[in-house]
Amino acid sequence: MEEYLPYIATVLCSIISGCVSYFLAIKKAKDDMQILEKQHKNDMDRLELEFKHQQQLKQQDLVNSVGNSMVGAIMNNSEVQKMISQKAKKNQRRR
Repeated sequence: MEEYLPYIATVLCSIISGCVSYFLAIKKAKDDMQILEKQHKNDMDRLELEFKHQQQLKQQDLVNSVGNSMVGAIMNNSEVQKMISQKAKKNQRRR
């Protein structure tokens, strides 16, 4: 039995070292997973904000184009053009 004692001690040290390494790897994996989850949440929040911002810009562009179309349609109306020219003539007479 004494002749096997050095081998038994070496095997026990190896088993203990392996178990400690295994448990440390599990702990590091859990920590890394928490970091990745937090980073993922931050990335999703950032993407959501960018998406909302782009939607607001598109909505503003739409409102501007509708407004421009309405003004253009009004200005192309012959009755409106007559009213504008009459108003301009009246303003020139006053000066």
